[in-house]
Amino acid sequence: MNTTLSGIVIAVWVFAGTVSASEPTEPRGSAKAGEKLASQGAGAVAACASCHGAQGEGQAAAGFPRLAGFSEYYLRKQLKDYQTGHRSNQVMQPLDKTMSPQQIADAAAYYSSLPIQPLPAPEPGDPAVLKRGQTLAAHGDESKQLQACASCHGPQGMGLPPAIPALAGQPANYLKAQLQAWKLGTRKNDAGGLMSAVAAKLDDKDVDAVVQYYTRARPVRFEP
Repeated sequence: MNTTLSGIVIAVWVFAGTVSASEPTEPRGSAKAGEKLASQGAGAVAACASCHGAQGEGQAAAGFPRLAGFSEYYLRKQLKDYQTGHRSNQVMQPLDKTMSPQQIADAAAYYSSLPIQPLPAPEPGDPAVLKRGQTLAAHGDESKQLQACASCHGPQGMGLPPAIPALAGQPANYLKAQLQAWKLGTRKNDAGGLMSAVAAKLDDKDVDAVVQYYTRARPVRFEP
């Protein structure tokens, strides 16, 4: 089985493992209520827009990721994983723990409904670093038993909804922090442990190369 095909099989298996644990009793999200929560907050829940931008575009300089255009399923899962500790962040966890199941559902419904805002043209980078990043993204590295990032995250990091997130255009320091979190085990919220295994095989130069490549890619909304 080739690298790309095996990666797709693994991605499908991980997706099946996560979705099989779906919660039929979860509340239905309201994008309208989510918009109010995002812009104004509610009680102890701070306004999401203060970090993630007025249109869910994120804040690259501060390392806050884009939320607009991700699947409702993925956004719900991340918020719940902060509450359970399967995903750790010193900013998000205290805020997220104050959210009710309905607020989680509403926020996810709202951000999944938003269009992806255009990003400025990327700044040029080191050609050798970007070439290595593109190679890892598109082909992997057989000598390290690394499968291509694209086999799960799609061409140019566009994602594979509902479970596999887009990487394109996310802030460099956010992407780097997530790869470090997978390495350290402070993020452990994929069903098959695939990302932890992949991150463990990336040295610092490869992490930088992958990050530099994906932060310069430009996001598009996945249309199945």
